[in-house]
Amino acid sequence: MKTIKISAVEAIPGQLVIGELKVAELSDSSPVNVPVMILQGKYDGPTLLLTSTIHGPEITGIEVINQLLHGRVNPDELHGTIVGLPIANPFAFREATWLTPHDGYNLNRVFPGVRDRWLTEGLAREIFDNVVLESN
Repeated sequence: MKTIKISAVEAIPGQLVIGELKVAELSDSSPVNVPVMILQGKYDGPTLLLTSTIHGPEITGIEVINQLLHGRVNPDELHGTIVGLPIANPFAFREATWLTPHDGYNLNRVFPGVRDRWLTEGLAREIFDNVVLESN
């Protein structure tokens, strides 16, 4: 069975693991993290990636991911893995805005992103490299 590891969050067959992916650092050196949830079934199978809150006001998906991974899906019956990012854009979430307030970019429009340019592009690159590619 393929093991998925995102940052320090490593899948464990039959269990839900929760942690964080560091996606940025503010000018005062404060880290910015995205919550990561991995539910690996007991059986081999595909990986499903669920994201929510790419835009700050779109918060319904947070609860959907939480409910799915905290009991709606039984890992003893699951064939494969579900990876959840309940808050993909913490900057927009905190301000309840469609765009990242620091640079005015729409995270949905910049994937796969670029490092060392605009904050939103770096966020997209971190998610793409550390979550999307690891989930394949």
